[in-house]
Amino acid sequence: MKSDDFFNVEMTNFQSSKGPIPLPALYRDVSLCISYFWVDPGKFIPGNGNKELLPDNLTPCRFFNGKVLVNVAFFKYRDSSLGPYNEVSLSTLIYPNKFDRPPIYLPQFFKKGADWKIGSFIHNLPVTTEKSRIAGDEVWGLPKFVTEIPFNLGKNNLSGAVKDPQTNKDIVSLSGNFKKSFGWKAFDLVLLSNHRGTLLKTIVDIDSVYDCALKPDMTLNIGVSDHVMAENLRTLDLDGRKPFMAMWTNKFRSRLNDGVPYTG
Repeated sequence: MKSDDFFNVEMTNFQSSKGPIPLPALYRDVSLCISYFWVDPGKFIPGNGNKELLPDNLTPCRFFNGKVLVNVAFFKYRDSSLGPYNEVSLSTLIYPNKFDRPPIYLPQFFKKGADWKIGSFIHNLPVTTEKSRIAGDEVWGLPKFVTEIPFNLGKNNLSGAVKDPQTNKDIVSLSGNFKKSFGWKAFDLVLLSNHRGTLLKTIVDIDSVYDCALKPDMTLNIGVSDHVMAENLRTLDLDGRKPFMAMWTNKFRSRLNDGVPYTG
């Protein structure tokens, strides 16, 4: 972890509508907490009161228990090439349905991101700055919106929320306590997004070690909001739920690379 050459990479500039954006985006000093939930696969079938959660070209991964893996992650970027900001992601592990379904999912996490056949589809990605919103939208096609995101990560506790930009009431909050069960060297992450008619694969190189807890005493609550993120959370039936696992660290570093067309 924290090898001296982690950020010694070739840089390019993406010309956004508001000026150049350096790529890869470098995140040098970050706190984060990722909470994981098992969700019934029926929630991803539109109709019967379910909102459509995934585009037609992506299918949720079903694990050994028949469930789909969804996570809610809070980030505090104290030092990044896009400046300091907070962010929250609501995402589901998926695979492109024009390719064969990987027979086993868990081994993917121990491979380099370039070798993954699955990835995360981000349903919502609120951020606290316009610069990061523009980068997410124009570079990767990510569904960002700007709002307030109070977030505090202590040694054994978390308190975070996403505010509705129209009412300033909570879209969602996540809070509680956790006790470390084990440590885990971070694996790369892969994002899959539809951007300008192309399915993009974006690799996030990570340099960190997580503290992990099984069945942490944390609760996710959906606020009184009609924002699309609140609607997605309700469709996933996450209100009042406790995650089956959480991973966190105050010493996270990563490189968010440019996306490339997914070719299998």
